[in-house]
Amino acid sequence: MRAMLLQVLYSIRSERLLVEQISYNLLFRWFVGLAIEDPVWNHSVFSKNRDRLMTFDAVTELFNTTVEMAASKGLLSGEHFSVDGSLIQGVGQP
Repeated sequence: MRAMLLQVLYSIRSERLLVEQISYNLLFRWFVGLAIEDPVWNHSVFSKNRDRLMTFDAVTELFNTTVEMAASKGLLSGEHFSVDGSLIQGVGQP
């Protein structure tokens, strides 16, 4: 889950790129609990684990706990909603 969090926070497009980043980024290795000499997982491990985490609601529980923590600290606002800053135009729009 820590590696998946890195992927989201740093907008890493694929598991292959994530594995590459973890293999040479010492901060990423530390964050996911790998020593310098430890081998990095194969990219296919992520899809297998993602399915398992979704089946047992671990991701949903982590998300809900994070939202509750942010709400208790007053870090949430209903004033606006943003995704990633991409411009999305409707069909037929100039």
